[in-house]
Amino acid sequence: MKNYAYGKWVATGLFAVAVAGCLSGCGNEDVSDFANYATSVDTIAIPEETRVVALGEASHGNKEFQELKLQVFQNIVEKSNVRALALEADFAGCAKANEYILHGEGTAKEATEALGFRIYCTDEMQALIEWMHEYNMTADKEDQVRLYGFDCQRDMYGIDILNEFYQAADATKGVDYAQKLQELYGEKEDSYDLDRVPSMQTLAQEIAKDMEEHEEAYVLATSQEAYAYALHAADCLEKNAKLHAATTNYAQLRDEMMADNVQWILELEENTYQSRLMLAGHNGHVAKVKNSTYTNMGSYLKETLGDAYFVIGTDFYNTTCNIVNENGRDNYQFCSDDPLAKQVGAMEENVYYLDFSKASESKSLDAVIAGNMKTGSLGEAYSPIMKFSKATYQIRISPKALYDGMIFVYEATPTNPWES
Repeated sequence: MKNYAYGKWVATGLFAVAVAGCLSGCGNEDVSDFANYATSVDTIAIPEETRVVALGEASHGNKEFQELKLQVFQNIVEKSNVRALALEADFAGCAKANEYILHGEGTAKEATEALGFRIYCTDEMQALIEWMHEYNMTADKEDQVRLYGFDCQRDMYGIDILNEFYQAADATKGVDYAQKLQELYGEKEDSYDLDRVPSMQTLAQEIAKDMEEHEEAYVLATSQEAYAYALHAADCLEKNAKLHAATTNYAQLRDEMMADNVQWILELEENTYQSRLMLAGHNGHVAKVKNSTYTNMGSYLKETLGDAYFVIGTDFYNTTCNIVNENGRDNYQFCSDDPLAKQVGAMEENVYYLDFSKASESKSLDAVIAGNMKTGSLGEAYSPIMKFSKATYQIRISPKALYDGMIFVYEATPTNPWES
């Protein structure tokens, strides 16, 4: 997602989908039963044993997938004990946004901008932030909703969390750590050199050790929640440094780190608030089985949580998608050839949900979702190769193996990220 890493995203992303796209797929699918089982997104219900429900997105650059974050979250907050949303976004930036959601600090626009990536600087994501804040304005304290980020690709907000924590916990140490952090990280996001990485990891470990050794005093001076956030911010800074230095194993390392962050969020939610958790990220991250080139976050979570991990994938049929290119961002058109998403074009609405447990009642439909069906998968990098080879943005894997259900969008339209 970082502009400096455009080449890295092209290399890893296109290779992954190209390999996946070479898998054999079925043809002449019988999808005549689709309309009998497709329902409104508002009908989504998650099983009672679910601890984490994940919503995937087939692309980062479509309005509909961003709008679905809010629509699905609203629905499951109303129907079940889910009170937390974790985004594929900066942990510390989401912590800042959460201050607006919980306490009204700042504005909704500032909170949205804090999420960390330009893909989230949109009216659709601001609507999500505003809804969460407005919900909390009338909700009882024990019923309030919270926002988290499970990514660790950014550094500045994490440093802010640590500086603010030490100002209250131990001002003398805070001055020392603030100076060391500034010397290593500078004052701009992602501006440090790779030769600083070992020192950054050492400093993050030193801060974490100090916090653990003085936990009782620091919690007394601040709060248990402030302590937990600051300790995790130190952990995310160490992860950020490792990730920044990664080369060929970048994608693998990132998903391992994100899975670890989700486990931390889930433990906090379950122990402190007795709440279940919703995740929102790219299909490739949340899917239940590893992809063709590395082990993804969702497969780690599936291994740990088993049936308590419930995943809803998404797909488009036609899309005009806003994607990063070597000169900035632009809109590009694609067609997934997804036979189920295609069926939506003949139906009344543009978006439908298919619960795979119910769809499996139809032998013909079950054969389609259990087979290597074509679906779309767009990352955050464009290459001219994509004009000529659908294999670079199509995958052919069993949707039933990847997800517990899917939301299909016939015509997906581009996001319009705010000017940076």
